This record gives sequence, C-alpha cells and structure tokens, in this order.
Amino acid sequence: MKILVISNTTDERSGWGRYATSVVEETRRRGIECVVLSNVGSVAPDGKILSDEHPSLLEPFTISNAIKNILYIRKFLKVKGGVDIIHAFDCWPFAVYAAIATIGKGVPIFITGIGTYSIPPRTSGSKSILMQYAYAHAKEVFCISNYTFARVSNFVSKSNLSVVFLGATSLPNLSDTEENVQRNKFQIPEDAFPIIFTVGQIKHRKGQLDTMKAVSILKKKYPKILYLPIGSASDVAYVNSIREFVKANRIEDSLMIVDDCKDNKGLAFFNKIGDVFAMNSNNEGNHFEGFGLVFLEAAQFGKPAVGSSGCGIEDAIVDGRTGYLTKQGDSVDIADKLDKLISGDMMNFGENARNRAKEFTWKKTVDKYIASYTQK
Repeated sequence: MKILVISNTTDERSGWGRYATSVVEETRRRGIECVVLSNVGSVAPDGKILSDEHPSLLEPFTISNAIKNILYIRKFLKVKGGVDIIHAFDCWPFAVYAAIATIGKGVPIFITGIGTYSIPPRTSGSKSILMQYAYAHAKEVFCISNYTFARVSNFVSKSNLSVVFLGATSLPNLSDTEENVQRNKFQIPEDAFPIIFTVGQIKHRKGQLDTMKAVSILKKKYPKILYLPIGSASDVAYVNSIREFVKANRIEDSLMIVDDCKDNKGLAFFNKIGDVFAMNSNNEGNHFEGFGLVFLEAAQFGKPAVGSSGCGIEDAIVDGRTGYLTKQGDSVDIADKLDKLISGDMMNFGENARNRAKEFTWKKTVDKYIASYTQK
C-alpha cells in the first residue's frame, strides 16, 4: 500500500503540523509507504524529511496554482507503482485537489475534518460546491472531535463519517540543567503563582484577551498571578489590545507574552512550570477550535485545564474531572473556573488529566485509519 498525504504543513510548531507529522511517522512504522505534499514545506524543524524529494504545493490559492497542484497530484497516480490512497488533512483545499485529481482514476480518497477548513462557506458558492463535491467523492471522512462531526454532518452522509481522536504528542522530559537553561532564557519570576498559560497563535479565536481579563479579576486574590500566552504574535492589533488592557488596568506584572518559544524543549518547560492550562477559544462563523492537541500535551504534565464549550475542546476536557469548560467570551466565568481549580484540589484534577491523556495515542488513530483504508 502506498499513501499520498496532502496537508497544509508538516511544521511541528503548529497543531496541524504535529498531527500530520505524527500520523505519517506512525504509518511509516507499519512499513507502509507514505508520501507527503504540503503548502509550507516538507522538512520538520528537527530535520526529518517527510516528503522525500517532493516539493511543496503552490500557494496562495489561485485558479492557476490550483490547476498546477491538481496536475502535480495527478502525476502520482500515473507513474508505475503510483499511490493507492490519498488522505487529505482537511477539506479545503486539499480534498478538493484530491477529488479532482482522481477523476477517472479510481483511487479512493479519505478526508480528515479538522475544523475551520472543513465547513463549506455560505458566502462563496463556488468554494462550497467544490468542497461538497470532495465530500461526496470521499470513501470516508474522519473528524477529530464530536463537535467537528456535528458540523461536518450537515454536508456528509453520516454513514461515511466517523470520529477518530488525535493522539497525544510527547514532549521531552527536561533535566535540571535543561530546565535552568530555559528558565534563564525566558526569565520567569521564581515567585509567580499561579501561572496560567496558553499555547497557540495569539489571536481572537484563541481567546487570550478573554483569559487575560479573567486573570485581572483574580489579581486581588492572587497578587503574584502570571499569564503566559505562548505563540506567534503576528496578529499585532490583537496583541496590542491585550497590552493596552493590561496597561489600562496597571497589571503589567501579570503578563508575559512569549513569542520566541520555537522548540519542544521550550514547550516542555512551560508545561512543567505552569499551573493551569487555559485556552478559551471563540467561534467565528465557520472558524472554530477543532480539538486542541495542546490540551493533551499539558495533561501529560499533569496540568488541569480550562477551555471553551461549544467547540472541539469539549472532547479535550472532562468537565469537573480534568478541568472545567467555560462559556465563550465570558471572562467572569473563566475567572470562576480558574479559581475553582487553583483554590481546590488542583493536584487531583491534574492526575486525572494525566491518566486521561494516556488514552489518546497515535497508534489508536492510525489503527482506525488503516482499518478504513483496507476495508473492502
């Protein structure tokens, strides 16, 4: 069996990239040949070559680039020993490329519905038609959460739709020396408590400002509270809105934006020193949190979590056991749930989270994919 995976990225610094890399590596462990095409390159930060000699797909999405990408994918079906299966990691535009490229070729396509790019937009007729065409020609669609399943089921027959959870990607265990290196690099105050942290691009959909507002509510009760949003600060306007809020409320000492954490050792450090993981994401039309691998990563370190209901995070947190779900955009509710963890049995919640994270493995994920690939 030879599989062609089409993904946005294989860069492990993003959740999408972690997913793609982990699935491909686990598939290859089974002795299955797996070729990868992506938008932003095929070499992971640690130098692992994921797509051999194959270059990146062309972007941005234009009619010209789309045609070239489709023709390039079609070449994989023509050569001797061509691919037997195409697995697209999200519908737009990758499953669309695959569906058109396989016309007349009889090569089955599978789609993973991740989140935002799984839902055909109402405002773009042509895009919606193409996405529904891709879904109609998929042998099976895997959704990474029950929420994504519910959203995608409006466009796909439920007989071809299933929920396949992601695995928990392990971060390294740091030695005392390595931890000190990271502590010196990021200059985290030794007396900070509690440390609330979020991993993900700093933008409205990830809800860091809502979390910061919750931290400001808790400031009087916890004078040394510290919030660490860890991720890209490329959305300058949103980052500035957080800084302006902090300045207006004179709580600058409760915020450290970390936009230079570039490797797994840095992520491991923050997951180790943090007390509560919080990601209070907001739905924005068709843009929503599909699941949140970062919740599993934090859980592996025994960190309880606070996150939004009404999205894929509902599968990442067992409400009242591994953490708490919150109302989207409700800083008072976020503050209340954070306080319940901090002032309650945080250790027990953390241990529950650690044990639950063990249930999510890439072996289980790929087992289900392969079972579907080989089903007659």
